[in-house]
Amino acid sequence: MGAIEQQINVSKSYHSMDVNDIKADIQQRLFQEEETLGIEIPYPPMEVWEDAKIQSPEEIWDFSKGRYDHDKAHLYIHLPFCVSVCDYCIFVTTGGKSAVEARRYADLVKKEASTYKDVMRSRRFDSVYFGGGTPTYLRTDDLADLLKFLLDNFNFTEDVEITIEASPDTVNYEKLSTLRNFGANRLSIGVQTFNDTILKNINRRHNGEKSINAFNAARKAGFENINMDLMYGLPNQTMDTWQKDMDIVAKLLPETVTLYALTFRRHSKIYGKDLVYPSSKIKMEMYEYGRNILLENGYSQLNRNFFTRGGFRNNNFCYQDNCLHSYPLLGLGASAFSYAPLLPYCNTPDIEAYSNAIDKDFLPIARGVFISPEEEKYHYMVLGLKLAAVDKTGFKKQFGMVPEEMFGNLLQALKELRMVGISDTTIRLTPDGIKYADFISRLFYSDEIRNKAMKAGFNRDKKSPEGGRV
Repeated sequence: MGAIEQQINVSKSYHSMDVNDIKADIQQRLFQEEETLGIEIPYPPMEVWEDAKIQSPEEIWDFSKGRYDHDKAHLYIHLPFCVSVCDYCIFVTTGGKSAVEARRYADLVKKEASTYKDVMRSRRFDSVYFGGGTPTYLRTDDLADLLKFLLDNFNFTEDVEITIEASPDTVNYEKLSTLRNFGANRLSIGVQTFNDTILKNINRRHNGEKSINAFNAARKAGFENINMDLMYGLPNQTMDTWQKDMDIVAKLLPETVTLYALTFRRHSKIYGKDLVYPSSKIKMEMYEYGRNILLENGYSQLNRNFFTRGGFRNNNFCYQDNCLHSYPLLGLGASAFSYAPLLPYCNTPDIEAYSNAIDKDFLPIARGVFISPEEEKYHYMVLGLKLAAVDKTGFKKQFGMVPEEMFGNLLQALKELRMVGISDTTIRLTPDGIKYADFISRLFYSDEIRNKAMKAGFNRDKKSPEGGRV
């Protein structure tokens, strides 16, 4: 049985267990697997999603099915191209493609976007996120043209945040200045580490100096909102190298920082390689050190992975917040995840299949799951805890009850374990709870979804990539 299977496979429903039994069960499982360091997954998990046969956007985007007291939405674009694929990568990416092939794909994304133009006419996009892959692998003019097309064909809020992911080896001042002038106002730099030896071990094309140069070029180009991605648990990484990484971050002070633990998937190149990795204990110490350095330097922790300073937000995984607050998310491109009213779904991860579908005027949707009215309560709790806090007032307004009426013993057990704090208005993860946010959120799966996931073989070690930011 895999690590997460052990975590989700509760022999008895927590609904029928008393507080002390729940506490004992959680304590027994909590520290057993390094997977508890954090794994981003949607709810319901993709293992219970079904093949989707959807003929038109109108079948999906029926806003009468949701609870919407706003007109906002979010937009994600998956651009799967890289100079070469990093050894740890678990997303849909492809290396070494020509600029012509990348431009062809961008044109397909524009065609897909046009399909949704009418059904999204009543929405104003509050954020746009170009992920990958490496969006800045595209030629500057092609990426700027795609951005301009989206801005010309959809509606946006006045303060829309437009993020572009970048690898340090694919940007310079001129490119960043052009993108800034076309409307991009946030850059997310995939640094991972500033250590040149470790970067070579994971097949990154840049070095530490290029990461710093990319950051400085972005500042010069006018980006006042920059994110840095850092990874811990990498091969041959030590506390000493990690501390040096965090020292550099503390000097540069990007507006947001994302800390990721290296996770293993069988379809990644790094899986099975004979390399030396930090132990689970050292990985947790790295996380604690990184978090403390950021907090000491004025950052606030939004959830387990994300830190921000100066009031800036972090939309790397904005779909969680969108789902929780009924903010629709439209995903474009191969493998892109979307959240339509009560219907999470994703495009095919096969780039060729995606291209063929768009060419033939078919929707490239592969799988999805309908969230029933009863399942919405669990959905609200799971995603809220991933974000480190559940709004009890919002829960009661939406469902006519407070969370304690459904999850009283489980919440009390977590409170006694000092994993959550409970007030009249909020259920909030404590600093210890945040470390295990994904583990804790899985405790709130419904029995129906848990059983379906186990029957389907709930295991993240899939042979195929997981797709864009799912």
